Amino acid sequence: MDIHPLTSHQASTLMKVAAGMRNSSRDSAILAVCIDAGPRRSELAAARRRDLDLDRRRLLLGEGDRTRIVRLGAHALAALRGALPDDPDETLIVSRSGAPLTPRVIHEQLLAIGSFAGLPFGLTARHTRRTYIAALCGHHELPVLLRLAGHGSLRHPAANLYEAVESQQLPSWESPLDRLLREAAWPGLGPTPAREDASPAA
Repeated sequence: MDIHPLTSHQASTLMKVAAGMRNSSRDSAILAVCIDAGPRRSELAAARRRDLDLDRRRLLLGEGDRTRIVRLGAHALAALRGALPDDPDETLIVSRSGAPLTPRVIHEQLLAIGSFAGLPFGLTARHTRRTYIAALCGHHELPVLLRLAGHGSLRHPAANLYEAVESQQLPSWESPLDRLLREAAWPGLGPTPAREDASPAA
């Protein structure tokens, strides 16, 4: 099955749908972080409130030698603020009832958002992960874009991912979600800066 990156129109439609879901805070946060940081379901479910640095706009993902720090844009941070727990040991995103995030919840809610948005495919974390990689690497004209083209499977997941993460250090870095929504003229937070000065990830 081919897994293509989401277009800017699809991303904005999905964000609109998530904002209208019954548990809009949780679902908007799931979708926004998945597009803006490219986590696997298990990585997002394992993330805790303490892994987010709001001041520096950084999120720690993964474990062991797969640990990485990703930058977050304005739209992802705005979505997260509505679903953050007070306890630093709680999962990063919680529902209104306080229920923790699990890989199954992430999978089911992405599918539901995609279905309500009328996507011709079942939206999964693979789509959002590929969107994250394509948005960053395409923006910076990194060679990984050549590997993305024409591959139905994630044949080089580690190389793709870490080239995308490294692009965070470039002066022209732009949040994947912010870029997609800007291209779609998303009105959510008003004008979003096209670029943000890069600073070293901790």
